[in-house]
Parts: sequence; C-alpha cells; structure tokens
Amino acid sequence: MKTQSNRKSKGQVLERERDHDVVFALRFYAYGKRRYLTLGGRSEGWTRERAEVELQNVLADVRRGIWQPDEPVEEPQPPAREPTFHEFASEWLQGRQADGLSERTIDDLRWSLEVHLLPHFAGMQVQAMTVEDVDRYRRAKVREGRLSASSINKTLRHLSAVLGERRGVRPHRAQPGDRQAPQVEGTQGPACASRPLRVDRGAARRSGRA
Repeated sequence: MKTQSNRKSKGQVLERERDHDVVFALRFYAYGKRRYLTLGGRSEGWTRERAEVELQNVLADVRRGIWQPDEPVEEPQPPAREPTFHEFASEWLQGRQADGLSERTIDDLRWSLEVHLLPHFAGMQVQAMTVEDVDRYRRAKVREGRLSASSINKTLRHLSAVLGERRGVRPHRAQPGDRQAPQVEGTQGPACASRPLRVDRGAARRSGRA
C-alpha cells in the first residue's frame, strides 16, 4: 500500500491495489474519531490529484460541521394495514366478553353487529369510515321500515361503542325525516385480531326488533 500525506491537513490519501486496479481512499479525523472513506479506483476515473482535492473538500465540511459519515439507509417499512370494521368489531366483542358482560348483553351486541351493522360496514376500513357512512346506514334503516326508531338507535349506540375505541363516534339519533349526520372524531385505537363475527345478511330481512 502506498500512502500519500497531505501536509496541509491531518488527513491522508491512501492508495491500494485491488483486482488489477488502484483504489483511492481517505483517512482523516472527524468529530473525535478516525474516519476511513473509500473513493473509487483508477478504472472509475479517480487519480491521486482528484483524491487530494476531495480530501480537502471533506476536511472543509468537517470544519463547518456539515460532513456526515456514510450510514446504511434503512428500507422504509410499509404502513400497517388498517383493520376492516368486521375485523375490529370481532376483536372488540371478544374484549367485551373478556370484561365479563352478561350473556344477554353479548347477545344484544351480536344481534346489532351480525344482523345490521356488519352487512353494511363489514368491508370498510375503520379509519376510513366517515360521518357520511354512518348517516347513510341510519337513513337506510329508516327506509327499510323493519326496525323502530328505538331499535335503530340501539344499533347506533352499539356502533358508537365499537368505533369509540378507534375513532370516537357519537351517532345522531334516528328520527323519521331526520337527515342530520352523526358526529365522528378521529383518534387512534388498538389493532385488530382474527376471529371475525358472522355476517348475517338474511336475518335483517327475516325479522326485526322493536
């Protein structure tokens, strides 16, 4: 290895033979540490003179405090997939069961979810659901005429309870002719899990609850 000293600074230009080529590199001190920076070979157009110029440029950047050592760039991670309402509601109901809610309450929640809410919202991503989506559901239930206003409001309360952990939802109460939208606020919540509820698309047509 040949070493060419740069007497104008405390850095060095290094030359070494590699694979029938001569590779130039820099050795210098920066921020309290000795640094080693490979430039390239003669086959890539590098010469001792060019390496000396680059050494001076690097040392000038070090003095200005703007030189940064080469560091591996981390590959950006893809964003986490947002859960669908089906997935999130499934985990939410499991959590309520673990909380010790009564069997009757769980059955009531399951009725709202499987018979009414999931057929409408199942495939939607929770974070993408809007106030308009919730209000469209309410209006659709009013048009169906199979549920009383109190039963529609019950499903809206259950929807609010599910989404409240994820988004903070306060649906507007259902009244004939009412077109005011529910209120939705955005907040973060827990991730979803696996065991989904069953979507019963036929039960709403077969029966309702007063």
